[in-house]
Amino acid sequence: MLDNLILILAEKEIFIDVVDGELIVDAPEGALNDSLITEIRNFKPDLVEYLTHYRTARGHDAYGGIIPVGKETCYPLSSSQKRLWTSSQFESANITFNIPVSFVFEGNLDIVALNSAFNMLVDRHESLRTTFQEDEHGAIMQFIHEKGIDGFVIHQTDLRNVNEAEKKVRSFIRKITITPFDLATSPLFRAELYQLADKRWVFTYVMHHIISDGWSMQILIRDLLALYEAACSGKTDPLLPLRIQYKDYAVWQQSEEKQERFTEQRKYWMNQFGGRLPVLQMPLDMPRPQQQTHNGAIVDQHINAHLTGALRLVSEERGATLFMGLLATVSILLYRYTHQQDIIIGSPIAGRGHADLEDQIGFYINTLAFRCRMSDNDTFTDLLDRTRQTTLNAYEHQDYPFDQLVDDLQLKRDLSRNVLFDVMILLQNFETITSSAPEKRVGDITVKGYDGAEHTVSKYDLTFYFTEVADDILMNIEYNTDLFSPETIGQLGAYFV
Repeated sequence: MLDNLILILAEKEIFIDVVDGELIVDAPEGALNDSLITEIRNFKPDLVEYLTHYRTARGHDAYGGIIPVGKETCYPLSSSQKRLWTSSQFESANITFNIPVSFVFEGNLDIVALNSAFNMLVDRHESLRTTFQEDEHGAIMQFIHEKGIDGFVIHQTDLRNVNEAEKKVRSFIRKITITPFDLATSPLFRAELYQLADKRWVFTYVMHHIISDGWSMQILIRDLLALYEAACSGKTDPLLPLRIQYKDYAVWQQSEEKQERFTEQRKYWMNQFGGRLPVLQMPLDMPRPQQQTHNGAIVDQHINAHLTGALRLVSEERGATLFMGLLATVSILLYRYTHQQDIIIGSPIAGRGHADLEDQIGFYINTLAFRCRMSDNDTFTDLLDRTRQTTLNAYEHQDYPFDQLVDDLQLKRDLSRNVLFDVMILLQNFETITSSAPEKRVGDITVKGYDGAEHTVSKYDLTFYFTEVADDILMNIEYNTDLFSPETIGQLGAYFV
Protein backbone atom coordinates (compact mmCIF):
# COMPACT_ATOMS: atom_id res chain seq x y z
CA MET A 1 0.00 0.00 0.00
CA LEU A 2 1.46 3.36 -1.08
CA ASP A 3 0.23 5.28 1.97
CA ASN A 4 1.89 2.83 4.33
CA LEU A 5 5.15 2.95 2.37
CA ILE A 6 5.21 6.75 2.53
CA LEU A 7 4.66 6.62 6.29
CA ILE A 8 7.47 4.10 6.74
CA LEU A 9 9.85 6.24 4.67
CA ALA A 10 8.95 9.28 6.77
CA GLU A 11 9.45 7.49 10.08
CA LYS A 12 12.79 6.06 8.94
CA GLU A 13 13.75 9.61 7.89
CA ILE A 14 14.35 8.48 4.30
CA PHE A 15 14.19 11.50 2.00
CA ILE A 16 12.53 11.06 -1.41
CA ASP A 17 12.36 13.68 -4.13
CA VAL A 18 11.67 14.02 -7.82
CA VAL A 19 14.34 15.67 -9.96
CA ASP A 20 13.74 15.92 -13.72
CA GLY A 21 11.11 13.20 -13.48
CA GLU A 22 13.41 10.77 -11.67
CA LEU A 23 12.94 9.52 -8.12
CA ILE A 24 15.83 10.42 -5.81
CA VAL A 25 16.21 8.48 -2.54
CA ASP A 26 18.53 9.69 0.21
CA ALA A 27 18.60 7.51 3.33
CA PRO A 28 20.57 7.47 6.59
CA GLU A 29 23.10 4.65 6.80
CA GLY A 30 21.39 1.32 7.50
CA ALA A 31 17.83 2.62 6.96
CA LEU A 32 17.30 0.79 3.67
CA ASN A 33 17.02 -2.99 3.61
CA ASP A 34 16.41 -5.28 0.62
CA SER A 35 12.67 -5.52 1.30
CA LEU A 36 12.24 -1.75 1.44
CA ILE A 37 14.36 -1.19 -1.68
CA THR A 38 12.16 -3.68 -3.57
CA GLU A 39 9.01 -1.93 -2.35
CA ILE A 40 10.34 1.48 -3.45
CA ARG A 41 11.11 0.08 -6.90
CA ASN A 42 7.67 -1.49 -7.20
CA PHE A 43 5.95 1.75 -6.23
CA LYS A 44 8.34 4.08 -8.10
CA PRO A 45 5.74 5.46 -10.60
CA ASP A 46 3.24 5.98 -7.76
CA LEU A 47 5.83 7.76 -5.61
CA VAL A 48 6.79 10.09 -8.49
CA GLU A 49 3.13 10.90 -9.11
CA TYR A 50 2.47 11.42 -5.39
CA LEU A 51 5.40 13.82 -4.95
CA THR A 52 4.45 15.78 -8.06
CA HIS A 53 0.84 16.23 -6.92
CA TYR A 54 1.93 16.95 -3.35
CA ARG A 55 4.09 19.84 -4.49
CA THR A 56 1.33 21.17 -6.73
CA ALA A 57 -1.17 21.04 -3.86
CA ARG A 58 1.18 22.97 -1.57
CA GLY A 59 2.07 25.54 -4.20
CA HIS A 60 5.73 24.53 -4.36
CA ASP A 61 8.33 22.62 -2.45
CA ALA A 62 7.82 23.38 1.25
CA TYR A 63 11.47 24.34 1.61
CA GLY A 64 12.08 25.61 -1.91
CA GLY A 65 11.96 29.24 -0.84
CA ILE A 66 15.15 29.07 1.22
CA ILE A 67 17.79 31.28 -0.38
CA PRO A 68 21.14 32.42 1.00
CA VAL A 69 20.88 35.75 2.80
CA GLY A 70 23.29 38.65 2.47
CA LYS A 71 26.13 39.20 4.89
CA GLU A 72 24.99 40.92 8.10
CA THR A 73 26.48 41.54 11.52
CA CYS A 74 24.04 39.05 13.07
CA TYR A 75 20.98 36.99 12.21
CA PRO A 76 17.66 35.99 13.86
CA LEU A 77 17.17 32.76 15.75
CA SER A 78 14.84 30.02 14.58
CA SER A 79 11.73 29.32 16.67
CA SER A 80 13.39 26.31 18.27
CA GLN A 81 16.52 28.27 19.09
CA LYS A 82 14.52 31.03 20.74
CA ARG A 83 12.84 28.74 23.23
CA LEU A 84 15.97 26.70 23.83
CA TRP A 85 17.97 29.87 24.53
CA THR A 86 15.35 30.89 27.09
CA SER A 87 15.38 27.44 28.70
CA SER A 88 19.18 27.46 28.81
CA GLN A 89 19.10 30.44 31.15
CA PHE A 90 17.92 28.08 33.92
CA GLU A 91 21.13 26.66 35.36
CA SER A 92 19.55 23.29 36.17
CA ALA A 93 18.34 22.85 32.58
CA ASN A 94 21.44 24.05 30.77
CA ILE A 95 23.37 20.78 30.75
CA THR A 96 20.36 18.82 29.44
CA PHE A 97 21.05 20.49 26.09
CA ASN A 98 24.58 19.06 25.89
CA ILE A 99 24.65 16.21 23.36
CA PRO A 100 27.62 13.82 23.73
CA VAL A 101 28.86 11.09 21.36
CA SER A 102 31.94 8.89 21.82
CA PHE A 103 33.90 6.57 19.52
CA VAL A 104 36.89 4.25 19.69
CA PHE A 105 39.70 4.78 17.20
CA GLU A 106 42.10 1.84 16.75
CA GLY A 107 45.14 1.72 14.50
CA ASN A 108 47.65 4.27 13.26
CA LEU A 109 45.84 7.52 14.03
CA ASP A 110 47.26 10.64 12.37
CA ILE A 111 46.46 13.32 14.94
CA VAL A 112 47.71 16.16 12.73
CA ALA A 113 45.33 15.03 9.99
CA LEU A 114 42.50 14.69 12.52
CA ASN A 115 42.99 18.28 13.74
CA SER A 116 43.19 19.49 10.15
CA ALA A 117 39.97 17.66 9.31
CA PHE A 118 38.17 19.12 12.32
CA ASN A 119 39.16 22.65 11.32
CA MET A 120 37.91 22.02 7.79
CA LEU A 121 34.67 20.83 9.37
CA VAL A 122 34.35 24.04 11.40
CA ASP A 123 34.94 26.07 8.24
CA ARG A 124 32.30 24.06 6.39
CA HIS A 125 29.48 24.40 8.93
CA GLU A 126 28.64 27.90 10.15
CA SER A 127 26.73 26.43 13.09
CA LEU A 128 30.07 25.40 14.58
CA ARG A 129 31.18 29.06 14.45
CA THR A 130 27.99 30.54 15.92
CA THR A 131 27.37 32.24 19.27
CA PHE A 132 24.28 33.89 20.75
CA GLN A 133 24.12 37.33 22.35
CA GLU A 134 22.17 40.57 22.36
CA ASP A 135 22.40 42.98 19.47
CA GLU A 136 22.36 46.76 19.83
CA HIS A 137 18.57 46.67 20.33
CA GLY A 138 18.69 44.07 23.10
CA ALA A 139 17.40 41.20 20.96
CA ILE A 140 19.10 37.79 21.13
CA MET A 141 20.70 37.09 17.76
CA GLN A 142 23.12 34.58 16.31
CA PHE A 143 26.60 35.83 15.45
CA ILE A 144 28.72 33.87 12.99
CA HIS A 145 32.47 34.03 13.33
CA GLU A 146 34.74 34.08 10.31
CA LYS A 147 36.53 30.99 9.05
CA GLY A 148 39.94 30.14 10.44
CA ILE A 149 40.24 33.02 12.93
CA ASP A 150 40.81 30.71 15.89
CA GLY A 151 42.30 27.38 14.88
CA PHE A 152 40.58 24.59 16.80
CA VAL A 153 42.77 21.94 18.43
CA ILE A 154 41.33 18.71 19.80
CA HIS A 155 42.31 18.39 23.44
CA GLN A 156 44.42 15.28 24.10
CA THR A 157 44.87 13.29 27.31
CA ASP A 158 47.41 10.47 27.51
CA LEU A 159 46.23 7.68 29.82
CA ARG A 160 48.54 4.91 28.65
CA ASN A 161 50.36 4.66 31.98
CA VAL A 162 47.43 5.53 34.24
CA ASN A 163 45.78 2.98 36.54
CA GLU A 164 42.12 2.29 35.82
CA ALA A 165 42.33 4.25 32.57
CA GLU A 166 38.87 3.16 31.41
CA LYS A 167 37.35 4.46 34.63
CA LYS A 168 39.24 7.74 34.14
CA VAL A 169 37.86 8.07 30.60
CA ARG A 170 34.28 7.64 31.83
CA SER A 171 34.91 10.29 34.47
CA PHE A 172 36.37 12.73 31.93
CA ILE A 173 33.49 12.17 29.49
CA ARG A 174 30.97 12.77 32.26
CA LYS A 175 32.75 15.99 33.23
CA ILE A 176 32.74 17.50 29.74
CA THR A 177 29.12 16.38 29.25
CA ILE A 178 27.79 18.09 32.38
CA THR A 179 29.88 21.26 32.04
CA PRO A 180 27.58 24.07 30.85
CA PHE A 181 28.32 26.09 27.72
CA ASP A 182 28.29 29.88 27.67
CA LEU A 183 26.16 30.54 24.60
CA ALA A 184 27.86 33.89 24.06
CA THR A 185 31.31 32.31 23.83
CA SER A 186 32.67 30.23 20.96
CA PRO A 187 32.91 27.33 20.40
CA LEU A 188 29.68 25.66 21.49
CA PHE A 189 31.22 22.23 21.14
CA ARG A 190 34.06 20.30 22.76
CA ALA A 191 36.26 17.57 21.29
CA GLU A 192 38.51 15.35 23.39
CA LEU A 193 40.89 12.52 22.52
CA TYR A 194 41.88 10.07 25.27
CA GLN A 195 44.74 7.71 24.46
CA LEU A 196 44.46 4.36 26.26
CA ALA A 197 47.14 2.40 24.36
CA ASP A 198 49.64 2.96 21.57
CA LYS A 199 46.97 2.24 18.98
CA ARG A 200 43.74 2.86 20.87
CA TRP A 201 41.92 6.14 21.59
CA VAL A 202 38.48 7.23 22.75
CA PHE A 203 37.25 10.27 20.83
CA THR A 204 34.40 12.29 22.35
CA TYR A 205 32.60 15.38 21.18
CA VAL A 206 29.86 17.32 22.94
CA MET A 207 27.69 19.90 21.20
CA HIS A 208 25.07 22.26 22.56
CA HIS A 209 21.60 21.52 21.22
CA ILE A 210 21.13 25.12 20.05
CA ILE A 211 23.53 24.42 17.16
CA SER A 212 22.85 20.72 16.74
CA ASP A 213 20.46 17.77 16.91
CA GLY A 214 20.76 14.00 16.76
CA TRP A 215 20.98 13.98 12.96
CA SER A 216 23.71 16.63 13.14
CA MET A 217 25.81 14.49 15.48
CA GLN A 218 25.98 11.81 12.81
CA ILE A 219 26.74 14.36 10.09
CA LEU A 220 29.66 15.61 12.16
CA ILE A 221 31.35 12.22 12.52
CA ARG A 222 30.57 11.31 8.89
CA ASP A 223 32.05 14.54 7.52
CA LEU A 224 34.97 14.43 9.93
CA LEU A 225 35.98 10.93 8.88
CA ALA A 226 35.64 11.80 5.18
CA LEU A 227 37.84 14.87 5.65
CA TYR A 228 40.29 12.90 7.79
CA GLU A 229 40.67 10.22 5.13
CA ALA A 230 41.29 12.91 2.51
CA ALA A 231 43.82 14.68 4.74
CA CYS A 232 45.73 11.43 5.33
CA SER A 233 46.03 10.75 1.61
CA GLY A 234 46.76 14.35 0.61
CA LYS A 235 43.51 14.71 -1.33
CA THR A 236 41.33 17.80 -1.55
CA ASP A 237 38.05 18.28 0.27
CA PRO A 238 35.78 15.43 -0.98
CA LEU A 239 32.52 16.97 0.29
CA LEU A 240 30.12 18.84 -1.97
CA PRO A 241 29.67 22.52 -1.00
CA LEU A 242 26.62 23.42 1.09
CA ARG A 243 24.18 25.62 -0.84
CA ILE A 244 22.76 27.23 2.29
CA GLN A 245 23.62 27.45 6.00
CA TYR A 246 21.51 27.41 9.16
CA LYS A 247 21.17 31.21 9.28
CA ASP A 248 19.44 31.06 5.86
CA TYR A 249 16.95 28.55 7.23
CA ALA A 250 16.32 30.68 10.36
CA VAL A 251 15.72 33.85 8.30
CA TRP A 252 13.40 31.94 5.97
CA GLN A 253 11.44 30.43 8.87
CA GLN A 254 10.94 33.80 10.54
CA SER A 255 9.96 35.60 7.31
CA GLU A 256 6.50 37.13 7.02
CA GLU A 257 5.72 34.96 4.00
CA LYS A 258 6.51 31.75 5.89
CA GLN A 259 4.54 32.84 8.94
CA GLU A 260 1.50 33.36 6.71
CA ARG A 261 1.86 29.80 5.41
CA PHE A 262 1.81 28.56 9.00
CA THR A 263 -1.70 29.93 9.54
CA GLU A 264 -3.61 26.80 8.53
CA GLN A 265 -1.28 24.52 10.46
CA ARG A 266 -1.61 26.74 13.52
CA LYS A 267 -5.40 26.33 13.42
CA TYR A 268 -5.03 22.55 13.55
CA TRP A 269 -2.68 22.56 16.53
CA MET A 270 -4.64 25.15 18.49
CA ASN A 271 -7.78 23.06 17.98
CA GLN A 272 -5.95 19.88 18.95
CA PHE A 273 -4.80 21.40 22.23
CA GLY A 274 -7.82 23.52 22.98
CA GLY A 275 -9.62 23.31 26.31
CA ARG A 276 -8.13 22.09 29.55
CA LEU A 277 -4.90 20.25 28.89
CA PRO A 278 -4.13 17.05 30.80
CA VAL A 279 -1.15 16.81 33.15
CA LEU A 280 0.20 13.29 33.51
CA GLN A 281 -0.07 12.02 37.09
CA MET A 282 2.31 9.07 37.13
CA PRO A 283 2.79 7.58 40.61
CA LEU A 284 6.26 8.65 41.75
CA ASP A 285 8.72 7.00 44.10
CA MET A 286 9.95 10.36 45.37
CA PRO A 287 8.19 13.73 45.72
CA ARG A 288 8.51 15.91 42.65
CA PRO A 289 11.02 18.72 43.33
CA GLN A 290 9.69 22.28 43.10
CA GLN A 291 12.16 22.94 40.28
CA GLN A 292 12.68 20.30 37.64
CA THR A 293 15.87 18.30 37.87
CA HIS A 294 17.47 16.37 35.06
CA ASN A 295 19.39 13.65 36.87
CA GLY A 296 18.93 10.53 34.82
CA ALA A 297 19.68 6.89 34.23
CA ILE A 298 18.60 4.28 31.72
CA VAL A 299 17.18 0.76 31.84
CA ASP A 300 17.46 -1.63 28.88
CA GLN A 301 14.90 -4.18 27.75
CA HIS A 302 14.76 -6.60 24.84
CA ILE A 303 11.53 -7.20 22.94
CA ASN A 304 11.89 -10.51 21.11
CA ALA A 305 11.06 -11.26 17.49
CA HIS A 306 7.79 -13.01 18.37
CA LEU A 307 6.30 -10.00 20.16
CA THR A 308 7.79 -7.54 17.69
CA GLY A 309 6.35 -9.53 14.78
CA ALA A 310 2.91 -9.66 16.40
CA LEU A 311 2.88 -5.87 16.90
CA ARG A 312 4.04 -5.31 13.32
CA LEU A 313 1.32 -7.62 12.02
CA VAL A 314 -1.58 -6.06 13.90
CA SER A 315 -0.31 -2.58 12.96
CA GLU A 316 -0.12 -3.47 9.28
CA GLU A 317 -3.59 -5.01 9.36
CA ARG A 318 -4.97 -1.67 10.59
CA GLY A 319 -2.99 0.34 8.02
CA ALA A 320 -0.64 1.60 10.74
CA THR A 321 3.13 1.62 11.15
CA LEU A 322 5.25 0.09 13.87
CA PHE A 323 5.71 3.53 15.43
CA MET A 324 1.94 3.95 15.69
CA GLY A 325 1.69 0.54 17.33
CA LEU A 326 4.37 1.46 19.86
CA LEU A 327 2.74 4.83 20.57
CA ALA A 328 -0.57 3.07 21.25
CA THR A 329 1.21 0.58 23.52
CA VAL A 330 2.92 3.31 25.55
CA SER A 331 -0.43 5.13 25.82
CA ILE A 332 -2.02 2.02 27.32
CA LEU A 333 0.88 1.61 29.74
CA LEU A 334 0.50 5.19 30.99
CA TYR A 335 -3.29 4.76 31.20
CA ARG A 336 -2.87 1.68 33.39
CA TYR A 337 -0.61 3.57 35.78
CA THR A 338 -2.61 6.81 35.89
CA HIS A 339 -6.20 5.86 34.84
CA GLN A 340 -6.15 9.05 32.77
CA GLN A 341 -8.03 8.89 29.48
CA ASP A 342 -6.43 11.97 27.97
CA ILE A 343 -2.62 11.80 27.69
CA ILE A 344 -0.08 13.86 25.73
CA ILE A 345 3.10 12.18 24.48
CA GLY A 346 5.87 13.89 22.52
CA SER A 347 8.07 12.59 19.72
CA PRO A 348 10.83 14.27 17.70
CA ILE A 349 10.79 14.55 13.93
CA ALA A 350 13.84 15.35 11.81
CA GLY A 351 12.48 18.59 10.33
CA ARG A 352 14.65 18.26 7.22
CA GLY A 353 12.08 18.14 4.45
CA HIS A 354 14.44 19.20 1.67
CA ALA A 355 17.72 17.89 0.27
CA ASP A 356 19.49 21.17 1.09
CA LEU A 357 18.98 20.45 4.80
CA GLU A 358 20.13 16.83 4.69
CA ASP A 359 23.83 17.54 5.16
CA GLN A 360 23.52 20.49 7.53
CA ILE A 361 24.68 20.69 11.12
CA GLY A 362 22.05 22.68 12.99
CA PHE A 363 18.97 22.61 15.20
CA TYR A 364 16.35 21.47 12.69
CA ILE A 365 14.53 18.85 14.72
CA ASN A 366 10.89 19.58 15.47
CA THR A 367 8.68 18.00 18.10
CA LEU A 368 5.23 16.56 17.53
CA ALA A 369 2.83 16.33 20.46
CA PHE A 370 0.26 13.53 20.21
CA ARG A 371 -2.91 13.87 22.28
CA CYS A 372 -3.96 10.28 22.91
CA ARG A 373 -7.53 9.79 24.08
CA MET A 374 -8.95 6.45 25.24
CA SER A 375 -11.78 4.92 27.24
CA ASP A 376 -12.20 1.95 29.57
CA ASN A 377 -14.04 0.02 26.85
CA ASP A 378 -11.42 0.47 24.12
CA THR A 379 -9.79 -2.58 22.59
CA PHE A 380 -6.18 -2.31 21.42
CA THR A 381 -7.31 -2.01 17.81
CA ASP A 382 -9.73 0.77 18.76
CA LEU A 383 -6.87 2.74 20.28
CA LEU A 384 -4.55 1.84 17.41
CA ASP A 385 -7.05 3.17 14.85
CA ARG A 386 -7.39 6.42 16.82
CA THR A 387 -3.63 6.67 17.27
CA ARG A 388 -3.12 6.15 13.55
CA GLN A 389 -5.41 9.05 12.68
CA THR A 390 -3.87 11.31 15.33
CA THR A 391 -0.40 10.54 14.00
CA LEU A 392 -1.39 11.09 10.37
CA ASN A 393 -2.91 14.46 11.24
CA ALA A 394 0.23 15.47 13.10
CA TYR A 395 2.43 14.47 10.16
CA GLU A 396 0.24 16.52 7.83
CA HIS A 397 0.87 19.60 10.00
CA GLN A 398 4.45 18.86 11.04
CA ASP A 399 5.99 22.04 9.61
CA TYR A 400 4.55 24.17 12.39
CA PRO A 401 7.27 24.71 15.02
CA PHE A 402 6.51 23.12 18.38
CA ASP A 403 8.13 26.06 20.14
CA GLN A 404 5.78 28.45 18.37
CA LEU A 405 2.84 26.27 19.44
CA VAL A 406 3.96 26.52 23.07
CA ASP A 407 4.03 30.30 22.77
CA ASP A 408 0.62 30.36 21.08
CA LEU A 409 -0.96 28.25 23.83
CA GLN A 410 0.28 30.72 26.46
CA LEU A 411 0.80 27.93 28.96
CA LYS A 412 1.44 28.75 32.58
CA ARG A 413 5.04 27.81 33.32
CA ASP A 414 5.47 25.04 35.88
CA LEU A 415 9.13 24.92 36.91
CA SER A 416 8.72 21.39 38.26
CA ARG A 417 8.11 19.75 34.89
CA ASN A 418 8.36 20.05 31.12
CA VAL A 419 5.98 22.12 29.09
CA LEU A 420 2.95 20.30 27.54
CA PHE A 421 4.17 16.70 28.12
CA ASP A 422 6.45 14.69 30.40
CA VAL A 423 6.91 11.54 28.30
CA MET A 424 8.76 11.21 25.00
CA ILE A 425 8.84 8.28 22.57
CA LEU A 426 11.33 7.62 19.74
CA LEU A 427 11.62 4.83 17.19
CA GLN A 428 15.17 4.67 15.88
CA ASN A 429 15.14 2.80 12.60
CA PHE A 430 18.58 3.53 11.28
CA GLU A 431 22.00 2.19 12.07
CA THR A 432 24.69 4.66 13.07
CA ILE A 433 28.22 4.24 14.37
CA THR A 434 27.24 3.21 17.87
CA SER A 435 28.29 0.49 20.24
CA SER A 436 25.97 -1.95 18.46
CA ALA A 437 27.03 -1.03 14.90
CA PRO A 438 29.81 -2.72 12.93
CA GLU A 439 33.26 -1.21 12.72
CA LYS A 440 34.01 1.32 10.01
CA ARG A 441 37.41 1.38 8.32
CA VAL A 442 38.85 4.83 7.60
CA GLY A 443 42.40 4.99 6.28
CA ASP A 444 44.66 3.21 8.76
CA ILE A 445 42.15 3.20 11.62
CA THR A 446 38.93 1.44 12.50
CA VAL A 447 36.10 3.40 14.11
CA LYS A 448 33.42 1.96 16.34
CA GLY A 449 31.05 3.23 18.98
CA TYR A 450 32.12 3.57 22.60
CA ASP A 451 29.57 2.32 25.11
CA GLY A 452 31.46 3.06 28.32
CA ALA A 453 30.04 6.54 28.88
CA GLU A 454 27.69 6.86 31.84
CA HIS A 455 24.09 7.96 31.20
CA THR A 456 23.39 10.69 33.75
CA VAL A 457 20.87 13.11 32.21
CA SER A 458 17.12 12.83 31.60
CA LYS A 459 15.39 15.75 29.89
CA TYR A 460 11.91 14.34 30.51
CA ASP A 461 10.33 12.30 33.30
CA LEU A 462 10.37 9.29 30.96
CA THR A 463 11.71 8.70 27.45
CA PHE A 464 11.08 5.45 25.60
CA TYR A 465 13.75 4.70 22.98
CA PHE A 466 12.87 1.85 20.60
CA THR A 467 15.49 0.61 18.14
CA GLU A 468 14.84 -1.95 15.42
CA VAL A 469 17.60 -4.54 15.29
CA ALA A 470 16.87 -7.23 12.70
CA ASP A 471 13.53 -8.77 13.77
CA ASP A 472 13.76 -7.60 17.39
CA ILE A 473 13.37 -4.29 19.20
CA LEU A 474 15.78 -2.94 21.77
CA MET A 475 14.04 -0.67 24.27
CA ASN A 476 15.82 1.83 26.51
CA ILE A 477 13.81 3.69 29.13
CA GLU A 478 15.50 6.91 30.21
CA TYR A 479 14.12 8.21 33.49
CA ASN A 480 14.56 10.96 36.04
CA THR A 481 16.24 9.41 39.07
CA ASP A 482 14.77 12.07 41.38
CA LEU A 483 11.29 10.75 40.54
CA PHE A 484 11.60 7.02 39.89
CA SER A 485 13.55 4.09 41.28
CA PRO A 486 15.29 1.55 39.01
CA GLU A 487 12.84 -1.11 40.26
CA THR A 488 9.82 0.90 39.10
CA ILE A 489 11.34 1.47 35.67
CA GLY A 490 12.18 -2.23 35.47
CA GLN A 491 8.50 -2.99 36.04
CA LEU A 492 7.58 -0.56 33.27
CA GLY A 493 9.94 -2.33 30.92
CA ALA A 494 8.56 -5.75 31.88
CA TYR A 495 5.17 -4.64 30.56
CA PHE A 496 6.54 -4.92 27.02
CA VAL A 497 7.71 -8.54 27.37
